[in-house]
Amino acid sequence: MMFGLLVSPPAHAVAGGGVARAVDYGFIAKIEVSGARGCTGVLIDPEWVLTARSCFSGNGVQAAAAGSPMAEAIIGRPDLATNAGKSVSVMSVVSHPERDVALGRLAEPVWNVDRPAIARTAPGQGEVLRVAGFGRTEDVWVPDKLQHARFRVQSVASTTVEVVGEDGASTCKGDAGGPALRERNGAVELVAINSASWQKGCLEVSETRQGGIETRVDGLDPWLRQHVPNLYIECKSAVPIFAVHPDDTMWLDQHTAPRYGNDSWIDGQHIGGNGWISGRALASIDGVVYAAKDNGELRRYRWNGAAWDRPNGGWYDVIDYGWERYTTDAYRNRVTADSKGHIYTIEPDGNLHWRSYDHATKQWEHRVVESGWGQYDLIVAAGDGVLYARTPDG
Repeated sequence: MMFGLLVSPPAHAVAGGGVARAVDYGFIAKIEVSGARGCTGVLIDPEWVLTARSCFSGNGVQAAAAGSPMAEAIIGRPDLATNAGKSVSVMSVVSHPERDVALGRLAEPVWNVDRPAIARTAPGQGEVLRVAGFGRTEDVWVPDKLQHARFRVQSVASTTVEVVGEDGASTCKGDAGGPALRERNGAVELVAINSASWQKGCLEVSETRQGGIETRVDGLDPWLRQHVPNLYIECKSAVPIFAVHPDDTMWLDQHTAPRYGNDSWIDGQHIGGNGWISGRALASIDGVVYAAKDNGELRRYRWNGAAWDRPNGGWYDVIDYGWERYTTDAYRNRVTADSKGHIYTIEPDGNLHWRSYDHATKQWEHRVVESGWGQYDLIVAAGDGVLYARTPDG
C-alpha cells in the first residue's frame, strides 16, 4: 500500500474532524519549516517537540545556521488567529534512524503546559485514538484552527499502526507529526504520531481509499532517554524547603515543580520557634533537620509532615558532640547534607569528611573522602554524593 506523506508545502487539519479546544490540546504545536512546508508536533518536554522526521530534510542531528532557525513552533495556540500560547524557534533537529519521528529542540523552554505521557504499550486492534493536526481540511487549504477526530486502529505492525477515521475523517497534508492519543487511568498518553495517509476527503484529493499510518512512540525509550533525559527523572510532586528567617523562626515552604525548577510554590508554614540562627541548620532526607549548636551538640529534629517528632517527649535527639565550629562564620558554610542524609564537612585539616548516622542503631560511619578541600569556603550537596564547592574569590 502506498500512503502519501502528510508534509504540506507550504504550511498547510484533519478532514472530517472538529475544531479542537485549547484546554484539551495546549501541548500541540504548529510547526512551520523555513516557510516552505508545515507540520504538526507535540510538546513532550519544556525544551523539546516531537514531530515527524519527514517534516525535515536530512538525517541525524541537524543544527540551525547562525541567526537562521530551522523552524518555528507555535505552541498552545489551537486558533492561530489569536495570540494564545507561544511561538518559539526550533534550533536543532534530531531524526530517528528508523522511524518517521524527529525531535526539535526549542530556543527557550515553554512552561506551564500539561503534556501527555509517552505510551509504553502499543495500541490494540480496534482501539479508538484521538488524532489531531493543523493540516488542510475538506474545504480549507490553510486552516487556522487545530482539528481533531476519532480514529480506529485497524492493524498493528512493529513500529506503526494503520488507522481509519470514524465518520469519514482523514489526516491530510500538514498533519504530519500530530498526535494520536489515548486516555488511560485518567491520564492522556501519546501513542503515535501522524505519518502518512490516503488523504481521502482532503481538499483537492480525489482518492477514494481511506486510512492512514501512524508511527508508534512506544519503544522509543533508548532514543528519547539519550536526547531528552528529563523525561525519565522521577520527581516528587512537592519538595520541602526548610528556611530559617531573620526573626529566628523556622518555616516550611514547598516547591511544587521540582522537575524543571519553574516558579510554583505552596505558601510557607511557620513550624518552629526561636534558637535557629545561633546554630547551623541542615535539611536532610525524610524531614530530618540537623542543627549544630554553639555548645557543641549536633541535634536531630524530624518533621513528619504534620508536626515535629517528639523523641522521649522532647523536640530532638542529641546525636553527637564537638560541632561548635560549624556555628562560626569561618565554618558554617563548610558543612552540608545530601539527599541520602550523609553529612559532609571541611575540617581544619583541610580534608573533606563524610559521615552517616543510623538513627535506628544510634551509630555513626565516618571516613575521610579527599584532601585539599581547605581551599573552599562553601560546599553544597545537590544529590547523592554530588557536591558543589566555592573558592573565596567566587
